Amino acid sequence: MLDPGQPAIGPVEAPGVAHLPPLKVVSRAAEQVAEQVDVAYGDFGRLAGYAIAPATGIIAPGSTLTVTVYYRGVQPASADYTQFFQLYAPALGMAAQSDQPPRQGGNPTTTWTADEIIVDQVVLTVDPAAAPGQYTLNTGMYDPVSGARAPLMAADGSPMPDNQVPLAVFTVPE
Repeated sequence: MLDPGQPAIGPVEAPGVAHLPPLKVVSRAAEQVAEQVDVAYGDFGRLAGYAIAPATGIIAPGSTLTVTVYYRGVQPASADYTQFFQLYAPALGMAAQSDQPPRQGGNPTTTWTADEIIVDQVVLTVDPAAAPGQYTLNTGMYDPVSGARAPLMAADGSPMPDNQVPLAVFTVPE
């Protein structure tokens, strides 16, 4: 019997109540994709497409980019990969970056299933001090434990340089 002055610790079981593990709702229908691609992420998934807003190639320091990616699951991954998005130029450095698990951790790559559609949206803020010039927006995934990037293969089977996908080029004006 619970002491009315003490809080209950743990779940209070009721007769005839069953507790289920978390359920995953899988989406198989894809909405219209702005830019279609076909890049294999290891043996666990594919990048099927993406959309970027604003769609223009000019981005001001301090402004934001919204990237929507469309993955198609193949099978569960062997690790919970983290996706990265980098607005980068070798001569200028990093202008924006975001690293996070798919769906902010709500759909780990270890739970992906065959033909599941995973839609994720990421917002990047361009560094207010970003130097003027051209930057490439790249994406990929890595294992946060080892730091190793997931191997990426183009539709023709060739490996993607640096295991990243170039999505778009943006210019930071003077």
